[in-house]
Amino acid sequence: MKNTDILSRKKSGEGTSGTLFANMNNVVPLWDAPQSTSSVSNWKKRILAQLSLFRRGLLHEYDFEGELDHDILSQAEEFIKILPLLITAPVIGINEDGTILLEWVKHENGKTVTMFSTILNGQDIVFSLMHRGSVKTYGAVSYSEESMEMVSSVLVKYFENKFNERRITA
Repeated sequence: MKNTDILSRKKSGEGTSGTLFANMNNVVPLWDAPQSTSSVSNWKKRILAQLSLFRRGLLHEYDFEGELDHDILSQAEEFIKILPLLITAPVIGINEDGTILLEWVKHENGKTVTMFSTILNGQDIVFSLMHRGSVKTYGAVSYSEESMEMVSSVLVKYFENKFNERRITA
Protein backbone atom coordinates (compact mmCIF):
# COMPACT_ATOMS: atom_id res chain seq x y z
CA MET A 1 0.00 0.00 0.00
CA LYS A 2 1.42 3.38 -0.99
CA ASN A 3 1.80 6.09 1.61
CA THR A 4 -0.57 8.32 -0.35
CA ASP A 5 -3.18 5.56 -0.17
CA ILE A 6 -2.81 5.43 3.61
CA LEU A 7 -3.11 9.21 3.96
CA SER A 8 -6.10 9.48 1.63
CA ARG A 9 -7.78 6.61 3.49
CA LYS A 10 -7.14 8.34 6.81
CA LYS A 11 -8.38 11.70 5.51
CA SER A 12 -11.48 10.22 3.90
CA GLY A 13 -12.37 8.36 7.06
CA GLU A 14 -12.30 4.90 5.50
CA GLY A 15 -11.78 2.53 8.40
CA THR A 16 -11.22 5.43 10.76
CA SER A 17 -13.12 8.09 12.58
CA GLY A 18 -12.31 10.51 9.76
CA THR A 19 -9.45 12.17 11.59
CA LEU A 20 -5.76 12.10 10.89
CA PHE A 21 -5.28 10.02 13.99
CA ALA A 22 -6.01 6.34 14.30
CA ASN A 23 -9.40 5.55 15.75
CA MET A 24 -8.84 3.20 18.66
CA ASN A 25 -11.97 1.26 17.63
CA ASN A 26 -10.12 0.21 14.48
CA VAL A 27 -6.83 -0.57 16.19
CA VAL A 28 -6.25 -3.80 18.00
CA PRO A 29 -4.80 -2.64 21.33
CA LEU A 30 -1.84 -4.85 21.95
CA TRP A 31 0.45 -3.24 24.44
CA ASP A 32 -0.12 -0.36 26.75
CA ALA A 33 3.45 0.49 27.58
CA PRO A 34 3.75 2.21 30.96
CA GLN A 35 4.21 5.96 30.80
CA SER A 36 5.55 6.32 34.33
CA THR A 37 9.07 7.45 35.10
CA SER A 38 9.80 4.22 36.96
CA SER A 39 10.07 2.31 33.69
CA VAL A 40 12.22 4.78 31.79
CA SER A 41 14.94 2.19 31.16
CA ASN A 42 12.62 -0.69 30.35
CA TRP A 43 10.02 0.53 27.86
CA LYS A 44 12.07 -0.40 24.79
CA LYS A 45 12.68 -3.92 26.13
CA ARG A 46 8.98 -4.45 26.75
CA ILE A 47 7.91 -3.25 23.32
CA LEU A 48 10.65 -5.25 21.58
CA ALA A 49 9.53 -8.33 23.54
CA GLN A 50 5.96 -7.74 22.36
CA LEU A 51 7.13 -7.37 18.76
CA SER A 52 9.03 -10.66 19.17
CA LEU A 53 5.78 -12.34 20.18
CA PHE A 54 4.09 -10.87 17.11
CA ARG A 55 6.92 -12.23 14.93
CA ARG A 56 6.24 -15.70 16.30
CA GLY A 57 2.56 -15.33 15.46
CA LEU A 58 1.38 -15.11 19.05
CA LEU A 59 -1.61 -12.89 18.36
CA HIS A 60 -4.28 -15.36 19.51
CA GLU A 61 -5.62 -12.98 22.18
CA TYR A 62 -6.44 -10.29 19.64
CA ASP A 63 -8.94 -9.70 16.86
CA PHE A 64 -6.26 -9.20 14.21
CA GLU A 65 -6.32 -12.07 11.75
CA GLY A 66 -3.51 -13.12 9.48
CA GLU A 67 0.23 -13.03 9.65
CA LEU A 68 2.09 -9.78 10.17
CA ASP A 69 4.46 -8.85 7.37
CA HIS A 70 8.07 -9.48 8.41
CA ASP A 71 9.24 -6.23 6.75
CA ILE A 72 6.80 -4.28 8.93
CA LEU A 73 7.96 -6.10 12.06
CA SER A 74 11.62 -5.50 11.18
CA GLN A 75 10.94 -1.82 10.57
CA ALA A 76 9.10 -1.54 13.91
CA GLU A 77 11.94 -3.25 15.79
CA GLU A 78 14.56 -1.01 14.21
CA PHE A 79 12.39 2.07 14.78
CA ILE A 80 12.05 1.30 18.52
CA LYS A 81 15.79 0.64 18.89
CA ILE A 82 16.68 3.99 17.31
CA LEU A 83 14.28 6.13 19.34
CA PRO A 84 15.65 8.17 22.25
CA LEU A 85 15.43 6.31 25.55
CA LEU A 86 14.35 9.26 27.67
CA ILE A 87 10.96 9.82 26.06
CA THR A 88 7.68 8.50 27.38
CA ALA A 89 6.73 5.06 26.18
CA PRO A 90 4.32 4.74 23.27
CA VAL A 91 1.19 2.66 23.05
CA ILE A 92 1.50 0.00 20.35
CA GLY A 93 -1.24 -1.53 18.24
CA ILE A 94 -1.94 -3.23 14.95
CA ASN A 95 -4.21 -1.59 12.40
CA GLU A 96 -6.74 -3.66 10.45
CA ASP A 97 -4.41 -3.69 7.42
CA GLY A 98 -1.51 -5.17 9.44
CA THR A 99 0.47 -1.96 9.78
CA ILE A 100 1.90 -1.16 13.20
CA LEU A 101 0.72 1.90 15.07
CA LEU A 102 2.72 3.69 17.76
CA GLU A 103 1.15 6.56 19.66
CA TRP A 104 2.53 8.93 22.24
CA VAL A 105 -0.03 10.85 24.29
CA LYS A 106 0.52 13.61 26.84
CA HIS A 107 -2.22 14.65 29.26
CA GLU A 108 -2.62 17.76 31.40
CA ASN A 109 -5.47 18.11 33.88
CA GLY A 110 -7.07 14.94 32.53
CA LYS A 111 -7.16 16.18 28.92
CA THR A 112 -5.08 15.12 25.94
CA VAL A 113 -2.82 18.02 25.00
CA THR A 114 -0.43 16.33 22.62
CA MET A 115 -0.61 13.21 20.49
CA PHE A 116 1.98 11.93 18.04
CA SER A 117 1.04 8.92 15.92
CA THR A 118 3.18 6.88 13.58
CA ILE A 119 2.10 4.10 11.28
CA LEU A 120 4.83 1.77 10.07
CA ASN A 121 4.12 -0.12 6.86
CA GLY A 122 7.53 -1.64 6.16
CA GLN A 123 8.75 1.17 3.89
CA ASP A 124 7.38 4.48 5.15
CA ILE A 125 6.55 6.36 8.32
CA VAL A 126 3.11 7.91 8.25
CA PHE A 127 2.89 10.47 11.03
CA SER A 128 0.71 13.14 12.58
CA LEU A 129 1.17 15.54 15.48
CA MET A 130 -1.67 17.24 17.31
CA HIS A 131 -0.86 19.79 20.00
CA ARG A 132 -3.43 21.72 22.04
CA GLY A 133 -6.26 20.87 19.64
CA SER A 134 -4.58 21.73 16.37
CA VAL A 135 -2.76 19.56 13.87
CA LYS A 136 0.85 20.75 13.76
CA THR A 137 2.11 18.42 11.07
CA TYR A 138 1.26 15.22 9.24
CA GLY A 139 2.48 13.30 6.24
CA ALA A 140 4.39 10.29 5.07
CA VAL A 141 8.11 9.95 4.50
CA SER A 142 10.29 7.10 3.35
CA TYR A 143 11.93 5.30 6.24
CA SER A 144 15.50 6.62 6.39
CA GLU A 145 18.08 8.02 8.78
CA GLU A 146 16.82 11.54 8.03
CA SER A 147 13.17 10.65 8.70
CA MET A 148 14.15 8.98 11.98
CA GLU A 149 16.03 12.13 13.03
CA MET A 150 12.89 14.16 12.31
CA VAL A 151 10.66 11.79 14.31
CA SER A 152 13.15 11.64 17.18
CA SER A 153 13.42 15.44 17.40
CA VAL A 154 9.60 15.80 17.54
CA LEU A 155 9.36 13.13 20.23
CA VAL A 156 12.07 14.73 22.35
CA LYS A 157 10.45 18.16 22.00
CA TYR A 158 6.98 16.98 23.06
CA PHE A 159 7.51 13.74 25.00
CA GLU A 160 10.78 13.94 26.87
CA ASN A 161 10.29 11.99 30.06
CA LYS A 162 9.90 14.07 33.22
CA PHE A 163 12.56 11.85 34.81
CA ASN A 164 15.11 13.53 32.57
CA GLU A 165 14.00 17.04 33.65
CA ARG A 166 14.23 16.16 37.36
CA ARG A 167 17.64 14.60 36.87
CA ILE A 168 19.06 17.67 35.12
CA THR A 169 17.73 20.11 37.72
CA ALA A 170 18.70 18.00 40.74
